[in-house]
Amino acid sequence: FNNAKRDRDAKLLALKKAAATRDNILNQQQLAHKQLERVRGILAEQESLHQKETTAYRALSLPISNTRAHVQVAGRHVRNLENDERRILDLSKKAALAAANANRDWAQKNQLFNAAKSALDNAVIQKEQPALKSWRAATNSLAVVAADSSNKPADASLASQLKHAQVSAATKGVALQAIRLEIGKLTASYQKTQLIAAQAKKKDLDAEAVAKLRSDDLLLSQKKLIEPRRAVSEAKSRVVELLALQAKGKKAVDGVTQSLGLARNELTRTTANFTKINAAYDSAVNVGNLAA
Repeated sequence: FNNAKRDRDAKLLALKKAAATRDNILNQQQLAHKQLERVRGILAEQESLHQKETTAYRALSLPISNTRAHVQVAGRHVRNLENDERRILDLSKKAALAAANANRDWAQKNQLFNAAKSALDNAVIQKEQPALKSWRAATNSLAVVAADSSNKPADASLASQLKHAQVSAATKGVALQAIRLEIGKLTASYQKTQLIAAQAKKKDLDAEAVAKLRSDDLLLSQKKLIEPRRAVSEAKSRVVELLALQAKGKKAVDGVTQSLGLARNELTRTTANFTKINAAYDSAVNVGNLAA
C-alpha cells in the first residue's frame, strides 16, 4: 500500500512538473510567436521600403541617359555653330584688314590727286593767266602800232616800233604756248590721278561694305550661339542634379539593403528560436503524456 501511494504521489508530482514545464514553454511559445510575427512585419516593411527605394533609384537611369544624350546632341550643335563663328570671325578679320588697306590706299591716291589738282590750279593762276594777259597786251599793242605804221609807212620810228611789237607778241605767244604745254601735262596728270583716286574710292567703299556685312554675320552667329549654349548649360546642370539624386538614392538603397539583411537575419534567428521552442513544447507534451 505504501509503495503504491509513493508511486501515485511520484506520478502526480511528475504530472505537475510536466504541466508546469508545458505551461511555461507554451507561454514562451506564444511570446516567440508574437516576436516572430513582429519580425515578419518588420521584414515586410523593409522589403517594401527596399523595393520603393530600388524602384526610385532605377527610375533615374533613363532620365540621366536621355539628358546625357541631349547634352551630346546639343553640344555637337554648339560646336558646329562655334566652328561657323570661328570661320566667320576669320572672314570678318580679313575683311576688316582689307577695308583698312583699301582706305589707306584711297587716302594715298587721293593725296596724289589733290597734289595734282593743286599743281594744275597753281599753274593756271600763277603762270597761264599772267602769260595770257601779257600776250593779249602784246597783241593789242601790235595791232595799234601796225595800224599807225600802215597809215604812215614812211615813218621809220613807227616801223621800228612795229618790229619791236611783233617780236614781243611772238615771244610772249611762244611763252604762252610753252606754259599751256606744261598745263596740258599737268591736266593729264590731274585726270589720271582723279581716275585712280575714284577707282580707289570705289574699292574703299566696296571693302567697307564687305567688312560691314562680315561684321553683321559675326554678330548674327554670336546671337545664334546664346540659346544653344544656355540649353547645354542647363542640360549639364540637370545631369549633375540627377547624378546627385542617383547617388543619394544609391545611399538610400544601400541603407535599406543593410536593414533588410538585418531583418532577414533577425527573422532567421527568431524562426530558429520559435522552432526550438515548438520542439521543446512537443517534448514537454510527450513527457506529460508519458507521465499520465
